[in-house]
Amino acid sequence: MNRMSTWKGLTTAGFRQEFRFPTNAAKNWFPGHMHKGLKEMQRKILNVDCVVEVHDARIPLSGRNTTFKETITGVRPHILVLNKEDLIPKEGRKEIIEKIKRSDPVISKVIFTSGRQGGCRGIRSILPNAIRLIENSNRYNRAGAPDKTIIIIGIPNVGKSTIINQLRNQHMYLGGKAAAVGPTPGVTRNVQERIRVSDDPLVYLLG
Repeated sequence: MNRMSTWKGLTTAGFRQEFRFPTNAAKNWFPGHMHKGLKEMQRKILNVDCVVEVHDARIPLSGRNTTFKETITGVRPHILVLNKEDLIPKEGRKEIIEKIKRSDPVISKVIFTSGRQGGCRGIRSILPNAIRLIENSNRYNRAGAPDKTIIIIGIPNVGKSTIINQLRNQHMYLGGKAAAVGPTPGVTRNVQERIRVSDDPLVYLLG
């Protein structure tokens, strides 16, 4: 018996052919800190003018938290930031954007970014795009507010903290980190206090 035959025999005998999902298993996969964060977002959403959702560019068409669309976005402008673009090919991005907008019409703008690269053009474009969308939208209860507030959302480990720090440093010319950054999921667990990222116009981030 050659090696290939031996390997086929082992895989046939060693791997199950199907997986039966337990009937009593929990149907909700969200960790506790995600539930807590979502509730905090819902409490503060009345004071938000625009939603910026950060997601991993390597899985642009899957993995997003659909609960955000149902409970957070509403009628507000919604920018989808596909972070870690340095890990994907440049080809096919136009098709990705078209597919995203077809499947999720609430998305106002799709921007590719690389949080690890200082001076990233994509990150620089987030704030101007958000301001333009806010000024062209109906702000309802926020119509008379002198400031513009943007909330940063997304599943764990997609680079939200890095985006927040880059926005602050690029537009306010400040060093340091306004949001904690870590290599493991769940560093940005709670909705923080407002972080000022622009003086003219006055813009704050919640993240």
